[in-house]
Amino acid sequence: MTLARIYLLTPFYTSLPTITTHIDCSILQVDISSVNTWCETWDMNYNPIKCKHLRIPKKRNPVCATYHLGTNVLTLSKEEKDLGIIMSYNLSWRDHIMLQVNFSGQMLGIIKRTCGRRPIPDVFLKLCIHPVRPHLEYACEVWSPHQAYLVDILEGVQRRATKIIIKHKPYGERLKDLRLLSLVSRRKYFDLIFLFNCRQGLCGIDFSNYLEPAGNESCKLRNTELCYKMN
Repeated sequence: MTLARIYLLTPFYTSLPTITTHIDCSILQVDISSVNTWCETWDMNYNPIKCKHLRIPKKRNPVCATYHLGTNVLTLSKEEKDLGIIMSYNLSWRDHIMLQVNFSGQMLGIIKRTCGRRPIPDVFLKLCIHPVRPHLEYACEVWSPHQAYLVDILEGVQRRATKIIIKHKPYGERLKDLRLLSLVSRRKYFDLIFLFNCRQGLCGIDFSNYLEPAGNESCKLRNTELCYKMN
C-alpha cells in the first residue's frame, strides 16, 4: 500500500500536502505518525517495503526531509505506479507512454502471428481495438503528451495495425476506409468528455482553479459560456 493510498483511506488528508518549509516537513511527519497510529488501532497492516514518498518539486532546490512510518524510513522514490499510471518526480509521462506502447506492440505482434499472413480484416480490426487500444488510452486525460515524438510513438501502434489490413494506402486513407479516428483525435474527444463532466460537477474537481470564462471580447462564438482560457 503506497503512502498516497493510505491517505485516501484515512480521514487525515483530503489532498496531498505542499512542502515549502521545514515546519511543513514536521507537520507532515506528525500526520504520517497519525496514519501509523490509525493503522495499528484498526489492524490495517501495511507492507513497509511498499511505503515510499514521491517528491514533486517546483524548485531546483526543494526542501528535503526524511520521513518515518512507525519504525520504518520511507524511501524516496523517483516514480511510482498507482492505478495503472506511472507518475515521475518531474511529471514526465514518457516512461508510462513507452511502457504502454511496448506492451501494445507485443500484443499486436501476438495477434498478427495468430491470425496468419492474410488476416480477416473485420476480425483483425476487432482484435486490435478491444485488447490493444485500451492500453494506449487508459486515463489519457492525465498523461496525454504534447511532445511531437511521443505523439508519433503512440500513433505508430495504430499505424502499424492498419497497415497489416490495408498495405498500399497512406495512413489517413486507411483510417477513413476502416472508419477509425486517429489516436490524437480520440484523446481530444476524451478531453472534451472530461471537461463536460467537470462542468456538470461529476468529477469532484473545481475546474475554475484551472480555467476561467474567456468572455465576449476574446471569444466570437454565439455561446460564450463554453469558451475558456487557461489561468
